[in-house]
Amino acid sequence: MAPDAIESTLGPCIADAAKNFLTVLLAERTDAAEQLSPPQLQACARALLQAVNAAPLPDGFAAVAGVKATRAFGRALLSASGHWDIVVGLASADQPGGAVHGLDGFLHGFGRSFVDGVVERHEVELGELVWASDFTAALRERGVKRRARAQEQAAEAEASAGSADHGELKELVEAQLGRVAE
Repeated sequence: MAPDAIESTLGPCIADAAKNFLTVLLAERTDAAEQLSPPQLQACARALLQAVNAAPLPDGFAAVAGVKATRAFGRALLSASGHWDIVVGLASADQPGGAVHGLDGFLHGFGRSFVDGVVERHEVELGELVWASDFTAALRERGVKRRARAQEQAAEAEASAGSADHGELKELVEAQLGRVAE
């Protein structure tokens, strides 16, 4: 295997990331998945993988004999300058008999999973799941983090509600004491 391929598959390969993304969409039924059936989502994933395999490799990536790009490379390939735009263009243009229903939304959502720079928390969480080497472990860790965050929010809400109740009680007592003094 070429050094570039070894370096690029330290995380999951693109094919595995696409499966992880499909699993997330089917489980959450949000964004691109809301309006699409499982077979439509699978057609979108297939179109993505075919486009990645059809796209010419950018500089710095060498083809691996007998291995498709979606199996040889990971996130680094899609993040290479301008490569994602080429993949999106090929996926949109190469659909026999018209575009696959929901493909644009699917590609947009998958693209959010490897965005660099300033991103929102849900994009980070999506990327952690999609590009996890062990999807099940990442899902379990996500659940632990969500439960901890929910417990923190509940404790904060309880504390603020308790202090608000205390403040109201204090005002009532002071008002009653003022009436008694009169």
